Amino acid sequence: MIKQIRLSTGDEILCEVIEDGEFEVIIRNSLKLIQRTHNGMKFYTFKNFMVYQDRPDSIQIIRADHVVSYANPPDDLVEEWRRGLQE
Repeated sequence: MIKQIRLSTGDEILCEVIEDGEFEVIIRNSLKLIQRTHNGMKFYTFKNFMVYQDRPDSIQIIRADHVVSYANPPDDLVEEWRRGLQE
């Protein structure tokens, strides 16, 4: 399942949640959402959540106590995430 996750660091990521356990959340295909402003206009881009973890078989483990909230991302954001993974 694809989730938008806010971490205790303030970072927000979009990722595929493989397993959501009591102590850890196992994810893959994670991209960090970056907010930028250009000429007074706000927009968002993606960046790798972790360096060299951009392969489809790479997984990351997040300690559950670092997850502040989960959200179901809107369809257009999921589509952008999929395009970001292709690049």
